[in-house]
Amino acid sequence: MKLKISLFFLGVACAAAPVMAAPVNMTLTSGVYICSQYDNPNPAGRKLMLDFWQVTGPSPSQVSVTIFRRTMGDDRWSEFKNAPVDASGASVIIPNPNGVRGIRVNGLLDGNATGLQLSGQEQNPKVSKYCSQMSMHKTADATTLYDGVLKKLANKTPTAQDLASAENAVSLLPPVDMLSPLDQQDYASKLKTANKDFITRYYEIAKKKAADPKDTTLLPSVAKLVTSRVEDTNHYHPLAILRDIVKIHAKAMMDAGMDPITQAVTGTQDLCARIDGFTFSYNTQADDYFAELTDVPVDFWTKDQANKWLSESASCNNGAKFKQNLMQNWKFIQTRMAGMAFVKTQVAQLKTAKVKNLDDFIASDWLMPTNNVLNANHVQQSQMDDYLMPAIRAAQQAAVDKISAQIKAHLEDPALSLSDTDQFCSATLGRFGNYFNNQSPGGALYNMCNKDVAPALKTKLLAIVSQEASRLQGLDANAETFFSTNGFTVTNPLSTTHLGYTNADVQAAVQSAVDKANATLADNRSKALAAARATIDSQMDPAISSGSDIPPATAALCKKAEDASYQVNMSKDVNSLAQHCSDKMAAWRAAKKKVACTKAMVAAKVPDALKDGYIEAQVPLLGMKKVTVRELVCQPHAGDEIDFSQSNGWFSSSYKMTHKLQIGGHAMAVTATVTPTKDDTSNLVLSDLKAPGGTFNTQIFDLKNPKQVAGCFFDAEDCVQPN
Repeated sequence: MKLKISLFFLGVACAAAPVMAAPVNMTLTSGVYICSQYDNPNPAGRKLMLDFWQVTGPSPSQVSVTIFRRTMGDDRWSEFKNAPVDASGASVIIPNPNGVRGIRVNGLLDGNATGLQLSGQEQNPKVSKYCSQMSMHKTADATTLYDGVLKKLANKTPTAQDLASAENAVSLLPPVDMLSPLDQQDYASKLKTANKDFITRYYEIAKKKAADPKDTTLLPSVAKLVTSRVEDTNHYHPLAILRDIVKIHAKAMMDAGMDPITQAVTGTQDLCARIDGFTFSYNTQADDYFAELTDVPVDFWTKDQANKWLSESASCNNGAKFKQNLMQNWKFIQTRMAGMAFVKTQVAQLKTAKVKNLDDFIASDWLMPTNNVLNANHVQQSQMDDYLMPAIRAAQQAAVDKISAQIKAHLEDPALSLSDTDQFCSATLGRFGNYFNNQSPGGALYNMCNKDVAPALKTKLLAIVSQEASRLQGLDANAETFFSTNGFTVTNPLSTTHLGYTNADVQAAVQSAVDKANATLADNRSKALAAARATIDSQMDPAISSGSDIPPATAALCKKAEDASYQVNMSKDVNSLAQHCSDKMAAWRAAKKKVACTKAMVAAKVPDALKDGYIEAQVPLLGMKKVTVRELVCQPHAGDEIDFSQSNGWFSSSYKMTHKLQIGGHAMAVTATVTPTKDDTSNLVLSDLKAPGGTFNTQIFDLKNPKQVAGCFFDAEDCVQPN
């Protein structure tokens, strides 16, 4: 970020320089120097500064100096544009029109100039005693500098030395404002991305190396990054890198059975280099502070080693501060040490833990110590997260893998029914309700169990299909087996039982097996169907022809076919045979009825001339109906009886018809004369209606109307009233 400031500097003495007639265009950089704004004598007011100067002009005697300046640790740049000066002499003062201060430069155009900040008034300037001398040297243009740094950042396998070199180079780059206007955004973006990726690559390499418990070079090399850095940036915090890999390395050593205290920083020289060279922010946590200084997390400290560090730090410049911090935090450190002692014991036990089965796993509370136990042993949350939980998770996973294999074997047991297989996970693991999440052992077992259910069901379902196909292949193909085997058809077992854990793969595989099995049974099915039809036809056809009774076995066979047609999942062949049976039974009933009707016609003495006749009868309020003689005789009302006799006379064409019935508990006989019409001898007309012992209801029936006479005869219950 650039901060524009209108500030001009007072003159500065400059070393003699050769007169140059050629135009001037050069870039100078100061390197890092110390300066106090406004001549502040307070050391806290002194800052590390960095300058880049752009010197341009038509000749040495007329050059302009544009100064870009920033405070290290702050990415904002200030830009100072100065009025032209004569730089042809040995020294030059870069003036400030306000007459407050300036810079005296010796050898400005030599490429290796020195600069001193001035204080006081323009008439009597003095060298500022609160600013160090600036060493201005000529450098490449901004584009070349940026390209060089980007090349450094392209290193795919950086070492700690590479990181220090590259990050310091990034810190000493000029502002993007010194680039071509059209390149500024592009270079700023590329630098930001390349720098972030470069640090990430080193960090990943360092973490992998830190995971080697035998490594002894990584931690010292990262510590040197801290003391050699020019500045911390938004992406580059070497102390943070050191803090992380100290923890990683300590855990790796503990996992390998090694004591991290053996990697501790020892000796006054190395310890003081850190105590005096490391700069910590005000909010640094105590455990981070001590881990970064000693290469050992406080969890693994011992009292003897702490006393040794106190002794070795006594001669450090900041030794008193270290001692004060250690004394103030000793109780906290002791608590961490106690918690880690318990953690180490637990980790050792977890490595040898033997979980026999699910019940054993649950009895151990999933190998998880309770909060009460953790609190009583001073285990901190970070110790739980960094050291104990990984060991618990590893032991839990081993137990989960073992128990999951046991569950899988149980699910695959042929003796376990389909229903029990389907419900096993819920029935066995459902009692752990609140453990049903992917992060818990119970949840993991439940999920793994559910994944194993479908394959187990698939195996069992395919076995059922195969066994049923083999059974059907061994049966004789006849009518009886046709019905008992659903037409020699293997039924999909999924259609006869409800299973909740079958998936599309299981369903497709089972259906495919069913289809293949039924294809192999096609010949058996065809033979059995033919045998069943032949059996039915051989016994039904004679009965249909004669109207005689059918054999009980055949009736039972057809009844079985009819019952089968109403069942679910019946094969189409069974349904077709059931329909064939139904058609035969209908034909037999019709034949049986016809024979019975013929007998009834004989018993009723129906004259031949009337057998095919019909009568049109009208019943008031009910309308007209046409009744055949056969219907009258063969389908009388319950308890009614119809018979015929011929009227007197050899040549008479009239007949007498009698309707015997019960009316109001009285036996009645209604008679009528039946006469064929001349135009249509099959059309019979009733007349001469008589009802001995009864009276006709002439209010309803018009007995002068032949059709209502017929209506009265047929509906005698309403037409005749007993006397």
